[in-house]
Amino acid sequence: METLPEVKKTSRFKSPIRVIFEKLSPGTRTEDVYGEPIEIAGKKVVPVSKVTYFVGGGAGLEKKDDNKPKNSEGEGGGGAIIVKPVGVYEITEKKTRYIPTLDLSALFLLAGVLGIFLSIFVSKSDNG
Repeated sequence: METLPEVKKTSRFKSPIRVIFEKLSPGTRTEDVYGEPIEIAGKKVVPVSKVTYFVGGGAGLEKKDDNKPKNSEGEGGGGAIIVKPVGVYEITEKKTRYIPTLDLSALFLLAGVLGIFLSIFVSKSDNG
């Protein structure tokens, strides 16, 4: 298998996105958020989560002009990580099964929208 040539770094900047990612990454393990797997009565329950990353950033360097010496540099960025439970694996000697969690936020949103439509429908039928 052919290997790619090594790229020589020409900038002294460390990517802001890499810095953000390195700072946010340590807290994204499922065990750190929801705990270690639990073993009870011959069953092992392992939590499963979905991790979503949002990162962005930029950097700049202004080269000096022949007439004026300038030494401008800048960088910045930000990010967020969302860890949501999506289910558990239940492991026994006989089988392993995945049990998904119920996302109640979608259920509450649906109930709210349905309630608004029902109230509009009822108020129109009372007026007409």
